[in-house]
Amino acid sequence: MIKIISEIGINHDGDYEKAKKLIFLTYQSGAHAVKFQYRNIGNVYAEHIREIGDEILSKEINRNFLTPKNLLSLSDYAKKLGLEVGISFFDTKDIQDFSEGINSFDFFKIPSIELTNKELINTL
Repeated sequence: MIKIISEIGINHDGDYEKAKKLIFLTYQSGAHAVKFQYRNIGNVYAEHIREIGDEILSKEINRNFLTPKNLLSLSDYAKKLGLEVGISFFDTKDIQDFSEGINSFDFFKIPSIELTNKELINTL
């Protein structure tokens, strides 16, 4: 069976209502699922990390941030519409931000950039 998953990664621009609208449009389109991305801002770009491009990425991640509470609320909304819900994490520490709420997600996707991150893969 083929399943269509709507990526709601950063296209919500950090706006909860826009994310909710994207979920509704996913539902209207007949897709099967939505998938979020989550990065704990405090874990992503610590003060001591300074690689080329970090300033640009850091600004975008901050601009597009939704809290775990927001993501869990959006997950509930999507499920009420009958959609499956998934999430991508980029660091094992970020998973802890969801505590028991982690069980709200139907699936996890490893981001392409993390395909060799065995710790993350084994944690999920």
